[in-house]
Amino acid sequence: MDAGSRTYWVRGADAPLTLVEAEGAARPRPLRDRVRDLLADHERGRGRPGRPAGDPAFTEMLLVELMRGGQLTRAFALLAPECQRRWGGEEAFAAAHREGAQGRLLGARVAAVRHLEAWVDPRTQTRHCGVAELDVEYRVGAPEQPLVLRRTVHLVASEGRWRSLCYPAAAAVASDAGQAAA
Repeated sequence: MDAGSRTYWVRGADAPLTLVEAEGAARPRPLRDRVRDLLADHERGRGRPGRPAGDPAFTEMLLVELMRGGQLTRAFALLAPECQRRWGGEEAFAAAHREGAQGRLLGARVAAVRHLEAWVDPRTQTRHCGVAELDVEYRVGAPEQPLVLRRTVHLVASEGRWRSLCYPAAAAVASDAGQAAA
């Protein structure tokens, strides 16, 4: 057990692996360390024929970590092109998220990944081919008593990569209102 982080480690492993994190563990690792670890995991999962390079869970986790770290321009690059258009650009996306809930976002865990041949987005009625459907648990709130929000999110294949569908709230509301009127 490492007294500094109050974390147990696997003996004899090629690299340290966390087994159990005890309550009251040391402060979160810096963004650069979290992103470096996500990139290393991503590189190990390459090479699935017929799908974009990489793991869609990696893309979702990277998006979460970038937003938590305030790297909103980089997070914007992980959005599907249609979402980028709806936001109107990087600055509008960043402005909407600077004071947003990501300050309360403590982390996320992808519980399951399903690959779908096609999926119709109920908000926009857009049919997407090559979709990853993820069950994600987002931890939000106070670190000492986080709330877990379970959501199903979708990532789409775009230009050989996984991209997140994250629309502005106004676009989602307008789209929902259009569906209700139909």
